[in-house]
Amino acid sequence: MRARCMVYGTVLAGCAAASPVMAQSLGQRIEAAREGAVQMTYASRPDACGDGADVLALGRLITVYPSMQGHGWSNMNCTFGPARVVVTKRDGQVAGVRTYVGAARRSGADVTDLGIVPAGEAAAYFLDLASTASGRAATSAIAAAAIADSADIWRQLLALARKDDRPNDVRSSALYWMSGVAPAEAAAPLARTWTTWSTRAASSSTGASRSRRSGSAVTYRT
Repeated sequence: MRARCMVYGTVLAGCAAASPVMAQSLGQRIEAAREGAVQMTYASRPDACGDGADVLALGRLITVYPSMQGHGWSNMNCTFGPARVVVTKRDGQVAGVRTYVGAARRSGADVTDLGIVPAGEAAAYFLDLASTASGRAATSAIAAAAIADSADIWRQLLALARKDDRPNDVRSSALYWMSGVAPAEAAAPLARTWTTWSTRAASSSTGASRSRRSGSAVTYRT
């Protein structure tokens, strides 16, 4: 729907200038933001909570930044509320993603605040980032997508976990968060994919270990 503008002097010009900004996607807004921290807020799933710092939980899934993932319950203080995600831009690329629930919004000249964004659009953006980015940013983006309210993404997570061209940590993270958002009908494909992935990961690890031992024998031979 087009925005209606009153034709009074400079008001029309101001409205015309604002329209392209309003039409920008979330990805375009992040791309246009300056280097450094870019934060946004969106509605989280009803069972998502956090301590406002390093702990993030979704149902029985519990993660502690930067890399611990587990299942179960904890006696930690877990606050329910909207998600706040901070994207770090470096050299024009997304270098990091941090997801918080129960945390106050950051403020300051070094932070670009995009305000409240639609949860569905946030989930779509972070899923795309997980499919294309490298390093920890790709893995961390999955959590940001998974906790977005009303986002039906388990099929996309399953597809991501099956992508042979993505790193193992990205694929395992996709399976992990899928287990927290998928319906009962997804149990079978989730189990099959997990078995296939874990078998391949174990085989790859064994092969790498053998290569390292072989390399060591050659390196230290006298």
